[in-house]
Amino acid sequence: MVKDTSTGLRLTKDTLSCTAAKYVFGFENTETLNECLENLVAAKRFKDREVAKKALMDVPRITGAPSSVTLSVNDFSPDVFILYLKPVQFMQVVQAYQERYIHPIDLTVPSVVPVCGGCAVAPYLTQRITVSFGCDDSREHGGINGNQLVMGIPYCIAGLLAKSLEILKGDRRIDHSVY
Repeated sequence: MVKDTSTGLRLTKDTLSCTAAKYVFGFENTETLNECLENLVAAKRFKDREVAKKALMDVPRITGAPSSVTLSVNDFSPDVFILYLKPVQFMQVVQAYQERYIHPIDLTVPSVVPVCGGCAVAPYLTQRITVSFGCDDSREHGGINGNQLVMGIPYCIAGLLAKSLEILKGDRRIDHSVY
């Protein structure tokens, strides 16, 4: 990965080592899919290629090969916010969502590529909130603590939720350092 302080962390085909991440971000094609399936079976995450393929096919994928994906903490209008939350913080976001939309969040938790595919690509494509507990690689390399989960929030929802989160700030004491 390439660190550029003006634009954040820029992910490209050459800077990502995870074949599944390359696949869901649209950097690679069928060759990467085959390598990814082999890796998933070799790591004993799935009993065979067919089960692994089904799980991978269920994860949304960007098509059209972007040149890069940028991760940044700078003040800009991102497509997706990716939050590392403690369970209590997660529930505060869920409560804010339900207060705003008057129905619970409908969540699906993927078993493969849970952060890159589940919390970055899925909310980008579906414009829905997603959650993940992280895979071994994302926990090791992404700095996700054992007591955290990951939430992907599309930009169009995040702004509306921010108003609700301000309402909840009082008695519930939301830790806004993660927002």
